[in-house]
Amino acid sequence: MFTTLISAAALSLLAARGAMADFSVNSTAFTQCASTHITWSGTSNPVNILVVPAEDPCDDTLADLGDHSKTSMSWNVSLPAGTQLLISVEDSEGDEAWSDTITVQPSSDDSCLSAAQRAALPVVSSSASAAASTIAVSSSASAVVPESTAVAVVTATESSAASPSVTAGALGAANAGIGPSESSAAGLSRAPFALAGALVLAGAALL
Repeated sequence: MFTTLISAAALSLLAARGAMADFSVNSTAFTQCASTHITWSGTSNPVNILVVPAEDPCDDTLADLGDHSKTSMSWNVSLPAGTQLLISVEDSEGDEAWSDTITVQPSSDDSCLSAAQRAALPVVSSSASAAASTIAVSSSASAVVPESTAVAVVTATESSAASPSVTAGALGAANAGIGPSESSAAGLSRAPFALAGALVLAGAALL
């Protein structure tokens, strides 16, 4: 009796595997808010198609794509990028097949998503734009610095170029070995002799 039950269970398992082997499900890439094409073969139509979570196929259904009497259909993927899913196909005889795990690819189009699905999407644009602004400010500041430095250098050069004409007398005196105090003293010592000469000339004229 026990052996008979094991044999019956083994035959049922083999029959189920055989049915699943002839039952295939295929699809094109799944992209957020874009159309995908799903095909199946080896089924007894009509079939019911469900989209379920890959991590727990027996959990809530992500999308019920309805009953179909053909062997293909198109669907607009109304799931956010990053969702991992399976396609479940069950035919009229109760046989069921599953696709491989499918990951929804990102897209700039989010028009098919609900407000809750949009809110769950990762947001990176604000931080990226802030980083770009920081880089722009830094580059602008570094571009201004050389200009101000160049002006300072030109001003210093002009001042140094003008200084020789102002100090030429001092340099000449220094080269002659006469300091500023010595030059002034020599000028003062000559003044009385010049005055005396002038007085003599004036007296001679009167005579």
